[in-house]
Amino acid sequence: MPQDGNLSPQYSETHNGVNGDMESLLSEFYDWLLCEQGVMKHSIAVYRPVLRDLIMVCDGTITNEGVREFFRQGLQKHKPATLKFRKAVIHRLLHWLTEIRGLSEYEGVRRMVERLKLPRATSDRKALSEKAVRQWIRQPNIHTWKGLQDRVVLELLYCGLRIGEVVGLDKPDLDLEEGYAHIRHGKGDKERWVRLPQGALPVMGQYIANLLRAYPRQECLLPGTHGGRIGEVTLRRRLQSHAVAAGIGKQIPHILRHSCATHLSERGAPPLGIQKLLGHDDFNTTRRYLHLSRKLADTAIDDFHPRNEQQERLLEFMPTEGLEKVQNTY
Repeated sequence: MPQDGNLSPQYSETHNGVNGDMESLLSEFYDWLLCEQGVMKHSIAVYRPVLRDLIMVCDGTITNEGVREFFRQGLQKHKPATLKFRKAVIHRLLHWLTEIRGLSEYEGVRRMVERLKLPRATSDRKALSEKAVRQWIRQPNIHTWKGLQDRVVLELLYCGLRIGEVVGLDKPDLDLEEGYAHIRHGKGDKERWVRLPQGALPVMGQYIANLLRAYPRQECLLPGTHGGRIGEVTLRRRLQSHAVAAGIGKQIPHILRHSCATHLSERGAPPLGIQKLLGHDDFNTTRRYLHLSRKLADTAIDDFHPRNEQQERLLEFMPTEGLEKVQNTY
């Protein structure tokens, strides 16, 4: 590993467009994300192509002009939400380079990225209706092993879990007697308990019974075909195929987490309870998951606003004092 005092962001030995020093830095950065920040492996796998593309556009290092060119090209190819994510990934790397590794030569690039203005991202991800969720969950054939496994995964996602959290569960983490799922390593390596709805417990119990018979020595909850945990990519494809077969179109599994939060809120669940269920530190993050209809917002006023119970008799005369002053302002 190069020493801090000798490290330079200049181009040197090339490997897939990344110079040797930068390749070592990126490797160290990924280790830091995994071991010290608790970032999940699948999230790091998404970071890699973003930073690889950046370094290639920058000709092996990171410069102001290279970053500007990276986003100029991105404007032609990506949606605003994707650009926002890419900016966040790059900023996280630059923060690590300057604050953790102490490489002041990247400070100017970091400040430039912080000031960089991108098109505003508008969220077009909408929660599914309760009917659509039911259709999706009931689509897998639970009389087959894969179908039963997929049904359990869909149930857990609709409880507010992330797909990475579901894949990471072990057998003891599903406590059906008490009705909880124990997430030991959630996003940011946070631990939480998630309550399981009564309607999901029978199929989960059936799955566990079959799992114990078929894989008595397997610790993980979702074993794959070739041993070990099932792959997330494989699981996503299977779940998406069930959505299409159920007639609700191609959906990403994460939409069930959004739908869970929205449906709980629409049925009157306390916002802070939903925040704790989802494992968010900041309620502003939770708020993005609550895709509430205008009708529900109207109901909040119609049914709960105190002034609805404080109606006063209308005045039968027109007030005159101060009226001239008001008229002159228009």
